[in-house]
Amino acid sequence: MVPLIFLLGFGFFTYLCIRLLPWMLLGEVFPNNIRSTAAGAAASSSYIFGFTINKLYFPMRDLFSLSGLFIFYGLINLLGMAGLAVLMPETESRSLADIEEHFADKSKTFDTHIVRTDKDAGRRRVKAGADNLALDMLEKF
Repeated sequence: MVPLIFLLGFGFFTYLCIRLLPWMLLGEVFPNNIRSTAAGAAASSSYIFGFTINKLYFPMRDLFSLSGLFIFYGLINLLGMAGLAVLMPETESRSLADIEEHFADKSKTFDTHIVRTDKDAGRRRVKAGADNLALDMLEKF
């Protein structure tokens, strides 16, 4: 019963949390003019990679053994987590216009520091999106 409970728990929590995260973020990742095409490409590549991983499970289990396979998958996940921590830009309190303007410059593709553009030579300019009152209060100090 214990392996069955763990297997069902794994499936439940995987589909409750991590499997839904990319689908929730697709609307925020791509700009409006390519959103539908890019979301379709991202979804299809996700299903292709999932299919490939499922098909390679048994050959990799024979090659690495079961414990080696779990260690391999764990290392790949740690590598992915480290890559996201380093390369993922922080977009909290940044408007979509700020993010698009930042990535319009191709030299900033891997620059993760997105600057708010609501200040222009000491003057406040109108921002697209909602204001973050906490950040506005910090700017006054």
